[in-house]
Amino acid sequence: MQELTKALKSVSSDLLDRFIDSVYKFSEQPYLNEGNFGPVNEIGDEVFIDDLNGEVPKDFPEGVYIRNGPNPLNASQTAAESIFGPTSYMYYEGHGMLHAIYLSKSNLGEWRISYKNKYVDTDTFELERKKNKIAFLPSAEGEPYATLVAFLLNTVRFGKPVKDSANTSIFQHAGRAFAATENHLPYEIDINNLRTLGPYNINGAWDQPFTSHPKYEQ
Repeated sequence: MQELTKALKSVSSDLLDRFIDSVYKFSEQPYLNEGNFGPVNEIGDEVFIDDLNGEVPKDFPEGVYIRNGPNPLNASQTAAESIFGPTSYMYYEGHGMLHAIYLSKSNLGEWRISYKNKYVDTDTFELERKKNKIAFLPSAEGEPYATLVAFLLNTVRFGKPVKDSANTSIFQHAGRAFAATENHLPYEIDINNLRTLGPYNINGAWDQPFTSHPKYEQ
């Protein structure tokens, strides 16, 4: 019975994919491909920075500064046209990418500065990387009927109307670091190498979205 259920789900998924491919035509939004909104590639290994303008203050603390922000994976497919009408992504819908600056001192007191970036490996990021194209239909902007259909198709195909991008913030709590967005569990990050450790549900006690703008109380 389990094998039959699995086979039916596979056939259903394949039919939906074929329907999407036949009904939707995707294109790019130029402003998401240029300037501050333009995507950047993962650079791979950590890069040491030797050429600096100015100098780091001697009493500056050692550590790491990490920025999180949206970075489109398939920037040429962020707008869609279909029989239901046009829809498109907004600038904040790219997958989360972490940019880290590491600052440490040598035994001689000289600063060693390096840079590394990496996508947050959310479930939907891995899905779209595997497909090598967008999976979730654009639904943030567009004609009302078209956005409704996109929401429904996303929910039927993936169990949720929008992707979990973990692209809004990164914060530290109880000795751990988390990348977060408003519609999903936060993803735990190893700040030493930016590796994604997986969604964090407080040992199974939490199954709701988590704020992406947490505040510290002194």
